[in-house]
Amino acid sequence: MNGQLSYNRLNLHGDKPRLGIDVDNVIVRTDIHWNCWLMNMCHAMSSKLPEKDIEYNISEYYPVVVNPMDWWRKENLYDRLHPTSDSVRSIDKLSKYFDIIFISTIKGNHHKSKFNFLKKHFPYMKGFLATKEKGLVDVDIMIEDRATNLDLFPDRVYKVLYKTMYKQDNPNHGYRAAEVWYEVYNRCMTF
Repeated sequence: MNGQLSYNRLNLHGDKPRLGIDVDNVIVRTDIHWNCWLMNMCHAMSSKLPEKDIEYNISEYYPVVVNPMDWWRKENLYDRLHPTSDSVRSIDKLSKYFDIIFISTIKGNHHKSKFNFLKKHFPYMKGFLATKEKGLVDVDIMIEDRATNLDLFPDRVYKVLYKTMYKQDNPNHGYRAAEVWYEVYNRCMTF
């Protein structure tokens, strides 16, 4: 590729194509922290998650927790969380070729905490959009851990499914899959 993107489509946004990136379980392992919180809420000594075919809503494995989504409603939710180091390195490199836009769903009041987290670790980001209607965001590439969310984007969007240990509703939809961030980087650089 010789440092050149194989980007041939007309880019209406400026000099760089737009790269949309989901946040939870893509750049930060919120699932681990939520699982610990759920364990603490029901005084469990060990995780109740199965070894495979895990539901995205892990609170289903902790039925005695009265309000399992309260963890997501904490105003300071991201204040002590850290992105994975491989995501930071890869996104830093990708920012030379793409405008980075984080697109994420929020629950409750943690918008400010998530925005500050992203600005701290990715100061070059072009934007952060909190929405459940991710497919309405105009991007050229989307990195997402849920196939159902990738389905919302138009066909012209290059879609990368970041693989996690969670069940997919439509796992064989034909998205370009990546299990680690260097694969994400390579997928993006060859779109």
